[in-house]
Amino acid sequence: MPRDDAALLFAGTSQAYATYRPGYPAALFDHMATELTFTSHTRVADLGCGPGTASIPLARRAGTVLALDPNTEMLQAARAAAHHAGVVNIEFRPGHAEDLPDLDPGDIEHVVFGRSFHWTDRAAVVAMLDALLPAHGAIVLLGPGRSEKGAWHRWPWDEAIREVREAFLGPERRAGSGTYSHPEIGHEQVFDAGGFGRIERLTFTEQVEYDLDRVLGLQRSYSHSAERLFGDRYEEYLDAVRAAVTGACGPGPYRIDKQDSMVIALRPTSS
Repeated sequence: MPRDDAALLFAGTSQAYATYRPGYPAALFDHMATELTFTSHTRVADLGCGPGTASIPLARRAGTVLALDPNTEMLQAARAAAHHAGVVNIEFRPGHAEDLPDLDPGDIEHVVFGRSFHWTDRAAVVAMLDALLPAHGAIVLLGPGRSEKGAWHRWPWDEAIREVREAFLGPERRAGSGTYSHPEIGHEQVFDAGGFGRIERLTFTEQVEYDLDRVLGLQRSYSHSAERLFGDRYEEYLDAVRAAVTGACGPGPYRIDKQDSMVIALRPTSS
């Protein structure tokens, strides 16, 4: 993806992202901190940090966090969230994952991608991290859970909303100034090819409750349904989404077993 597009992906979505996107469970970060032996000296990079969704819980368990994002709106939201949380050991900087070696990052031990790795030049990033990280360094991916067959864990309203979105924007998934298709080669294959072939996969489940307004807020946070894509039809789109979700799932509230996944990729020889 072109660098300008990476900054454009979530333009205008930062407040919705911070407000409506669900965070990750504490147990996920506790496991990461234990598995990777976080100490007061551990320095972690959160690449594509968004509004600090992972940066803040990481900072509560590590020594320092370097949080990068190409979108200045997201960084502003992340700084505000960290200030509100009383977290002071995060360095927020503008930048792309590919830029990390040029940003004087310090002694980074591990890197985390919270639903952002797929937006990068994955093979190039893994090669860069192989050169940058110490022997025990890990690449950690956070994202939605997967079924035993490998399919993403979906929200119950996703299909109804997809039909509405495609009626407004067409069948191709929007991203930046173009479109996006999921890569044919999985992340774990990229890790293995890049030398990070010792992989641990975990799924964490917690019950959450959403109302209809929060479901609509989620749509405002996505790159593929950002307001700027709809021109002056956005409120019309949201009205159609409201009707579709109510028709498919009822008026709410919706109690859901939310699933989050964590992949920890290490070099086979690390200890």
